[in-house]
Amino acid sequence: MKKTNSSLIVTFGSVLFLAVLFFGIASSYFHRKNVVTNSEYRYTIVTLTDYYSRGKVSGKVITYSLNGVQYEDHCGDRDCRDAKIGDRFFIKVYVSDPKIWEILYSKRINRIDSIPVDGWKVLPK
Repeated sequence: MKKTNSSLIVTFGSVLFLAVLFFGIASSYFHRKNVVTNSEYRYTIVTLTDYYSRGKVSGKVITYSLNGVQYEDHCGDRDCRDAKIGDRFFIKVYVSDPKIWEILYSKRINRIDSIPVDGWKVLPK
């Protein structure tokens, strides 16, 4: 009888763990989708500053600023891994959650005189 009770507890614990994990992943996905769909965005400059590696995830450390706040994150897609430390690109940052962004790798920056604190509403030429 005890074996059955402990099996039920393990099964319940496993199901509960999977439900919490699923809820966390789903809420993150829908939050990002909501921000991308409904938020205003600004363009600013992102700089690849260092190499990034944690476990099996590797890429580059990135820095950008918007509204006077400096952000640091990492990217790990193929374009990011192929880019060089010190490269600068335009980045699309969502105003309602500036930690959600998209790097525009086709828009490499060689020189720019100044960056508006609140970013650009449209890409500068």
